[in-house]
Amino acid sequence: MAERGARVSIEDVKRKSEAWLMSLPGVVGVGLGQKPGGRVIQVYAKEITKELREKVPAQIEGFFTDLVRVGEVRKL
Repeated sequence: MAERGARVSIEDVKRKSEAWLMSLPGVVGVGLGQKPGGRVIQVYAKEITKELREKVPAQIEGFFTDLVRVGEVRKL
């Protein structure tokens, strides 16, 4: 448990959020990325649908999210 006033890292927030984000239909991965405003939690999806936009919050624990269309992901 974080101490009161301690800053939570984006890595910790991603790790805590990954399972429920991956449970959303169409989500194929979760990662970290960089945008002009700083680091973001990227949510990789087959297709970006209205339903998915409604389910993925704009921010998770103060860190912005970024929906990224990657198409079908297959094992090599």
